[in-house]
Amino acid sequence: MHQDPGPVFATPPDEVLAILCVGGDPERWASSVTSLVAAHVETLLLVSDDPGLARRIYEGFPVRVEQWTLSAACAYLVEGRWSAGFVATAPVILPPAPFGRSLRALEDDIRICTVSYFSNNGNYLSFPKRNSPSSLVANGHDERSMSRALRSVQYGQHIVPIPVPAGGGILLSSTALRALGGIDGLCPSDEIALLDVALRGVKRGFRNVLDASTFIVKPLQTGESGDALNDPTARQWLRYRHHFFPALYDVERDSQTAPIADAIALRRAAVFGLRILFDGSCLGPYETGTQVAVLAQIDAIVRNPGVSEVIVGTPGGLVPAYARDVLLSPDVRVCDEAGGLFEGVQGVDIVHRPFQPDGSIPFARWRAIARRTVLTIQDLIAYDNGNYHVRDADWMNYRSGVTDAAGEVDAVIAISNDTAYSISQARLAVSADALHVIENGTDHIAPGNAASVPPIEMLEYGATAADFILVLGASYSHKNRDLAIRVWHELRGRGHPLRLVMAGVVVPLGSTRNEEALVASKGEWPLTLADVTSAERDWLLEHAAVVLYPTSAEGFGLVPFEAAVLGTPTVFVEFGPLAELLPDVPVQAAEWSVAALANAIAELTASPDLARRQVEAILKVGAEFTWARYADRLVDVYLRTLGATAIRRS
Repeated sequence: MHQDPGPVFATPPDEVLAILCVGGDPERWASSVTSLVAAHVETLLLVSDDPGLARRIYEGFPVRVEQWTLSAACAYLVEGRWSAGFVATAPVILPPAPFGRSLRALEDDIRICTVSYFSNNGNYLSFPKRNSPSSLVANGHDERSMSRALRSVQYGQHIVPIPVPAGGGILLSSTALRALGGIDGLCPSDEIALLDVALRGVKRGFRNVLDASTFIVKPLQTGESGDALNDPTARQWLRYRHHFFPALYDVERDSQTAPIADAIALRRAAVFGLRILFDGSCLGPYETGTQVAVLAQIDAIVRNPGVSEVIVGTPGGLVPAYARDVLLSPDVRVCDEAGGLFEGVQGVDIVHRPFQPDGSIPFARWRAIARRTVLTIQDLIAYDNGNYHVRDADWMNYRSGVTDAAGEVDAVIAISNDTAYSISQARLAVSADALHVIENGTDHIAPGNAASVPPIEMLEYGATAADFILVLGASYSHKNRDLAIRVWHELRGRGHPLRLVMAGVVVPLGSTRNEEALVASKGEWPLTLADVTSAERDWLLEHAAVVLYPTSAEGFGLVPFEAAVLGTPTVFVEFGPLAELLPDVPVQAAEWSVAALANAIAELTASPDLARRQVEAILKVGAEFTWARYADRLVDVYLRTLGATAIRRS
């Protein structure tokens, strides 16, 4: 059973007269007639020979057969009660409720002269590929299923301006026909006559449009004549009458920036799946939180039913060990990111940089290979903090890179409302309708998948399961690893036997390496692991007594969620995204003081029940934030962005 197309698509009774230019072979129009009768559209057959044959063939059908010209039929149309006439110059098959949205468009704007439709064989309105008429409807669709799919598209223009009508059947406005004096009977063919009236309409300020929500099938016929829009003789005849033809048609039929290009690209992506290119230039030798989030996002997008192709550009086209499970999937194609040029890649819907921007993005190239560009801003930490740059000039250049990139792309993804607020506060050139908040997923770690053997350094250090505090993260100054050591020393001074393990890359700029050394020299030294594998990281998270997360700047804050999945509570200060996402956990530090953080750790380690409730509270929030949810929302943003006007600032 076919779905009800809904009231917007229903054709009001007696609104449309279908005029079929049957000529001398009425039998090959049977599918056209039956589809129109099924749609309750009043139908008139124009025959060139004795109408008796057509009347016998369609005996019992509620159709009228006349030996009239198209000009005479259109005169009959405008004298009658119909608001529009559907004129078919070749056999076409229509879906249920074919004219509802078109008639609403005519009612909303009486300047519309003609309405065309997508078709398998419709010249530059062929779908899903322009200028590629086919005898078949793509992917096994028919006029019903394709129209149903097109009508499910939520974004973009449904009524699209086009220079001239095309396809086997078009809807003619009775209002426009009356204003233009009807169809010229001296035109060489019916198809040319329809183009002529549309061009006469253009001269008078009338408009030609596409109804992008309806698909009609035009079967290829043996001996079918050429398309008038591309026939030299027809073009010459029309140009003699209309000096501006075919200039705009010849441009827009191939243009990548014309409204018709956007309409086809959006609906092709929505119906057949998005083609996405990810900038994976961050996927170098080391895995930090950025790499974890980017890979989890790619993995979720690959699994999303709204996506047909995923390409990931990495440095040199190489796949680091930690990324193999995702990037070596048969559904992922890896290429060399080549400084953002992605050589050899063409014709994708979206190019997306899913991490921080800088000044090295070649946007001209990105716009040449993709319909739209998308950028994720995880945070503005390095934008606001000069400590992460060698010189003042480097910091200013970085800020300019972020500012320029935010203003160049078509959409910006913020991974929390706090990050979106920071973007707005910084007055980055991102319009409200181009800024989208999609919270990270938190389910990329699964219980039971942790490595069975700890990092070898743990054995050398003498730490065993559940007798250590874990600090996870690179040595950036906002991670406050030196504060973590002071907190640990305070706990040791209170008699707590816990060890301290700090795992994370030591960064070259903005590191607390020196501060950590100075603090540690006044007491015991923690175990510092410069880098760990994903499996070792999971073991550490699973076997720690508590995770200390003393960060004071984040875009999201994955660590508490990762730890909770593996059954370990986390201590953190309630601020920014952590306050936004985790406001109701039982234990939080009120500030970044040694006493506040030490007291919170002491509470959790003294009470297994409280530790359990801390984990459960975080898991309850994390259950909502899955990577599948992230992918669904990201696909929606991609489609929304394809339906919006492209940003072209440079």
